[in-house]
Amino acid sequence: AGEGIGLKISNVSAVFGGTIQYGYGSWLVNVKQTLDFEIETRIDLEINPKLYCEKARVAADTSDCYLKFHKFHLYLQGDKEPNWLKRIFTDFITFTVNLFIKLQVCKEINNVADILADFIQDTAADFLRDGGISVNIGVTSVPVITANYIESYHKGLTNYNNTSSEISDSVFHPSQLTENRMLYFWFSDEVFKPLIAAAHRDGRFQLSLSSEELTVGITSYADKKLFLHGQPLQ
Repeated sequence: AGEGIGLKISNVSAVFGGTIQYGYGSWLVNVKQTLDFEIETRIDLEINPKLYCEKARVAADTSDCYLKFHKFHLYLQGDKEPNWLKRIFTDFITFTVNLFIKLQVCKEINNVADILADFIQDTAADFLRDGGISVNIGVTSVPVITANYIESYHKGLTNYNNTSSEISDSVFHPSQLTENRMLYFWFSDEVFKPLIAAAHRDGRFQLSLSSEELTVGITSYADKKLFLHGQPLQ
């Protein structure tokens, strides 16, 4: 994996409330109950995300995720001073939910990071595709993520009719960029030439002239040529 940065959120407090509806029914008896609950929490969340290459695409790794509960209290029916029996019940539920949330929150953060990375790359690929012409934006090295920017290098190969261009050697070097990076696209002859050639083979550079336009064009060219030779028309 590539370099990463640390994201830390400390001492975040939140209160959740709701109502649970449950019931039991049969042909003889039908019982329905509602249970009001309130969850009071205070947590620390620390994530150390990294980027890596997977099948020539940028992928995110947030497995280094740490979630700590400073407070996690469950209250039922608004009772914040329950008796010992209800306290045993709520403590058991709190312990179980605590473990589940710790695992699930970090897992969902990783899923969201992967979805976001795929969305950005798919959008970029669609932007660089027109008809049968497309550009291969597969990454060529492990991406870098820092506090100031995210840096990745892509192939930039033109694809047309199941053929792909080749770039023998790139003259680009990261030292050519400033430290205050924004969004840079490095284009060179090795990128432009196959792209223009594919557009030409695809019939993008065609000009249709009518017979009248062609006649006018030839006459205008002849007039200019005669005038330049010191022989203006009569």
